[in-house]
Amino acid sequence: MGQKEYSIVGNNLVIPATVNLSLNDDIQIICFSEYPTLNMITDEYTGGRVQFQLPRQPIDENFIWVYKNGQRLTKDADYRLDAPRSVIYLTEDSTANDLIKIVQFGNIIYKPNRAFEIFKDMLNNYHYKRHSISKTIRLAKVLNYYDTEIEVTDSSELSDPIPSRRIPGVVIINNERIDYFEKNGNILSQIRRGCFGTGIAEIHAAGSYVINAGANDTLPYTENQEKSNFISDGSTLLIGPLDFTPTQAVRTSWYRNSIPSSYGACDQVEVFVSGR
Repeated sequence: MGQKEYSIVGNNLVIPATVNLSLNDDIQIICFSEYPTLNMITDEYTGGRVQFQLPRQPIDENFIWVYKNGQRLTKDADYRLDAPRSVIYLTEDSTANDLIKIVQFGNIIYKPNRAFEIFKDMLNNYHYKRHSISKTIRLAKVLNYYDTEIEVTDSSELSDPIPSRRIPGVVIINNERIDYFEKNGNILSQIRRGCFGTGIAEIHAAGSYVINAGANDTLPYTENQEKSNFISDGSTLLIGPLDFTPTQAVRTSWYRNSIPSSYGACDQVEVFVSGR
């Protein structure tokens, strides 16, 4: 229906008597809460052709509705979109008596925020975890450094450990990673504190966020590292040669100490001496 064929009175949609309605007619009402954001454009065309030019570049065919004489057409079956040219093609001819209405909406795609954590452990290994904070999972009571179990407000979203395969559930509380091998109700037990070199807090206050970081939240990504071992002779500062030539960084603010001014920073190499 066009805008002249109905009106909004309060929270009611009113159709005038001049519109012919029959018993059991299916009336569909589509509401939009963000009409300005959707940036909707509705155009009506007289039929007699199969090609219709859109007023702007569409996102894709999912953001276009096409109606013929009030009946919504099916994409790919009744019409197709030439996105680069912004043209709609009907699959069947239309007549001069047909009314074609095209509704185009959206020119910006909004997606929910996504976050992940890159964690580097004490062995210089990288872990990639999907990172999300659930406002419903918190510590139900204080967690002291000597406690042997953790009580949370809701454990249903936390990973189930698999003891037979030595796969623990993992939570992060105030940046401390904690493994658990048993979950009964809202109690996590058989815990291992301060995993991967994270510090064990003396106390975690009740109400602290509990972040799920179990195996199901591991991102399918592998960090490839090339490692070379050299034995120092105790008398020279020259270590090498390396298997590749590192690229000098362009930044100028870095810790230089005794390194000559002709040398630059490098972000492609990490050096460990006696494990430090």
